Amino acid sequence: MNVMEKYIALPIALKVFRHDYKEFAKFKTANVYLNKIDAVIEHMRNDYFGIKKQLITIYHTEIRYIGKTSDVVKYRWRKGNECGVTEYTSEQLKDMTSEVMQNYLINTQSDIKERPWY
Repeated sequence: MNVMEKYIALPIALKVFRHDYKEFAKFKTANVYLNKIDAVIEHMRNDYFGIKKQLITIYHTEIRYIGKTSDVVKYRWRKGNECGVTEYTSEQLKDMTSEVMQNYLINTQSDIKERPWY
């Protein structure tokens, strides 16, 4: 996965984890999962802003969401005087997001936080 794809997939994965966090919080044994999800969200946020900074300062590239038409999601990229449109199907975005989520779940260490049990 290249930097542009990761930049596109990270915000989607963050939305999924934030949604999952709310769902896991309803479990009686939520504490088991919430520490991991907290750590993953924090790690992903830091990486997203790091990639954004890298795209701007090193690659001098700007990526913007254009919109969705039928089953295609479009992003516009601009690098100096060059620009173009990159298209992804919903299935491609789903695969990219799944890959990012799996990598972060596997590679993120979480600390044990004391949380009240309800």
